[in-house]
Amino acid sequence: MAGALKHTLQKFEAGAIIFKDGDFRQHLYIVQKGQLGIFKLSAKDERLPLGIIQSGEYLGETGLLDGKTNHATWAMALTDVELIAIPANSILEQLKTAPPWLVALTRGMSQKLRRMNDLVKRNRLTDESLDTAIMAVFENHQKTKPGKKD
Repeated sequence: MAGALKHTLQKFEAGAIIFKDGDFRQHLYIVQKGQLGIFKLSAKDERLPLGIIQSGEYLGETGLLDGKTNHATWAMALTDVELIAIPANSILEQLKTAPPWLVALTRGMSQKLRRMNDLVKRNRLTDESLDTAIMAVFENHQKTKPGKKD
């Protein structure tokens, strides 16, 4: 039987870049507190919002599951965040005991997600309401931070 997953707690202030294109990420992150914005950059360096990751949600699974290191997304803390960071090797050890069909299904879903993300980037698809929401969360947090004056 597999043991408990090793993990660490990482804290970031609003505005911090958690990871960006080209970073080799070796962790799966679970958001314990706060909100993250997930973006892609177009060929013209335009920020294309993909989503907001809330408390209880996770990120970093795509590269971990499909083994590719060329990540085409970046994550920014929209608020102060606390992340549980689980090392990739710990998760991969757990997968060794999972049924092969479940591992194949999980990796297949990860590959489909990567392809969809690539389509978003290539076609410069944007979601204006999502971008507005991301910026509103970040700007509101900046205004309400202790020590900040308008």
